[in-house]
Amino acid sequence: MLRLPPHDPREIYEELTGIETMAVDLLGHRNPTHEDLAPLYEVLDEMDKQLAKTDLDGFANAAEKFHRTLLTLCGNRRIASIAYSLWDLALPSRRLTLRLLPVPHRPKHASPHGRYSDRRADR
Repeated sequence: MLRLPPHDPREIYEELTGIETMAVDLLGHRNPTHEDLAPLYEVLDEMDKQLAKTDLDGFANAAEKFHRTLLTLCGNRRIASIAYSLWDLALPSRRLTLRLLPVPHRPKHASPHGRYSDRRADR
């Protein structure tokens, strides 16, 4: 496993945040249908199932799949490729910190994904 200097994970997360924000913007401008977003809904359901079982490894796998699916759906292969490379660098650190923090939770009423998907489904 590649060891990263302590500041690298923070910088990688910042880069991923910027890239994923761009991916969400690109996806939104494509005016996706409910069917287009179905893969994201499926992964969100899987994340919820893993959290309900307190299966952190299963949750981490589903969360990674969520982010990779979002990047694929944005339609820009270069953005996705850059983000995939960053994800691969960040994954060991993400899995470690997941065990050091309280178990994540995603109540539907507070989920930014839920609010977005609810608005999209109303169209």
